[in-house]
Amino acid sequence: MEIRSGLTMNSLIWLTSPRPDDEGWTARIIEDVETICRANGVPFQVYTVSSRALLEDAFDEMANAARLGCRPFLHIDMHGSIEHGLEIANSKEFMSWPALAGKLRGINVATGNNTCVIAASCFAFHAIKQVSITRASPFFMLVAPEHKATVGFLEAKTAAFYAELFSTLDILQAIENHLTPAMKTFHCERMFMIGLARYILRYCVGKGAAERRESLLTDSIAVAKSQGDMRALRKSIKNAIKPDQAMVDKFAAVFLAESLAALRSTTS
Repeated sequence: MEIRSGLTMNSLIWLTSPRPDDEGWTARIIEDVETICRANGVPFQVYTVSSRALLEDAFDEMANAARLGCRPFLHIDMHGSIEHGLEIANSKEFMSWPALAGKLRGINVATGNNTCVIAASCFAFHAIKQVSITRASPFFMLVAPEHKATVGFLEAKTAAFYAELFSTLDILQAIENHLTPAMKTFHCERMFMIGLARYILRYCVGKGAAERRESLLTDSIAVAKSQGDMRALRKSIKNAIKPDQAMVDKFAAVFLAESLAALRSTTS
């Protein structure tokens, strides 16, 4: 299924860890969404996790499936804490936002930057704090609340969002119609351009560039054996940090998760 915005999906995976008093409304939403998936021929799978270990196993299974061709659309239906991350209700454990980003990064790289995450968890938008253009993005797109999400909102909007998404294949319009402003949207390509511009301003021009050149020179000075070598080294370093297409391509290959090699380079 091709979704406008560049995504391809062939399944919807639902991760949930309800508290006892959540089980009724959670089951109703899942039933509604499953019905919508069945009507549109979208495979639907639910992981009900009762411990952090099982949550980690679920993410690892998704990454393995992605390497075999699964292109999941991931819905996280769990409580969240701004300080501690995702809550596993049964065991009263948490998965921190950095740990979550790490697991999602593995899935997103395996899909070739083709993972959309709807995180219906309070404060889940804070997961974007783990994003840097020097590492593979954890997701192609993240839609999540920056603050709290209410039960009333989730019951009223979740199934309607998926119904419109699968009927129109226009994810941005479905988000606009049903999930905003309660949820915010992170799009990796837009963030890449913002992050790259900030990197250039900080490290490639002006004072930042001068400081970076001197730092690189200090690190390389041991190989300079004469004044002539020093001048050549300065020139080489100055040219090396100029922003150009090669620099853009280098960061894009990593951040936009274009290959499994990108993940290996960020974790080595």
